[in-house]
Amino acid sequence: RDPPARICRMISNVAVYTTEADNEYAVRSRFLLCRNRFDDTTYDMLTGNRDDIIRFTVDGLRLARRAITLDIARLGAPFPNVLFYLCMGEV
Repeated sequence: RDPPARICRMISNVAVYTTEADNEYAVRSRFLLCRNRFDDTTYDMLTGNRDDIIRFTVDGLRLARRAITLDIARLGAPFPNVLFYLCMGEV
């Protein structure tokens, strides 16, 4: 899109847990995603939980699995491509 949306992702409440595997950690966090488009004076916002499995590999830390739970029950029109915004960014 031209101009591109302005997006801010904030991660907080990060908790790291050991797992049964020696080379993995379970990571739980909260997120806030804000998006402003074009000349709008308002923001679209999403909040929720991320449950990740982070794995140590020979190439370094890698995201092995991610589950995202939104705080809202149903997405409306402002977020047709929400997975793109939530899943971007890896370890």
